[in-house]
Amino acid sequence: MNFFDHEIVDPEFLYPLKSLNLFEAVYCLLLAVGLHHFTRKPKSEVATIILMTYLPLLLLWLAFYMVVY
Repeated sequence: MNFFDHEIVDPEFLYPLKSLNLFEAVYCLLLAVGLHHFTRKPKSEVATIILMTYLPLLLLWLAFYMVVY
């Protein structure tokens, strides 16, 4: 389930916008829950780890994709 209609988006932005979908949101949540479970760190610290590592790398990849392709 995508957040954007693929028929009205420029082809250059199609892949990056399709990557921002419900699966990514659920994946980030499950990643945080799993990290909290296995490391026994507080949920706020785990959320910070996810926000400072996974999301910037995802956005960097999407920006790279837009520039190259």
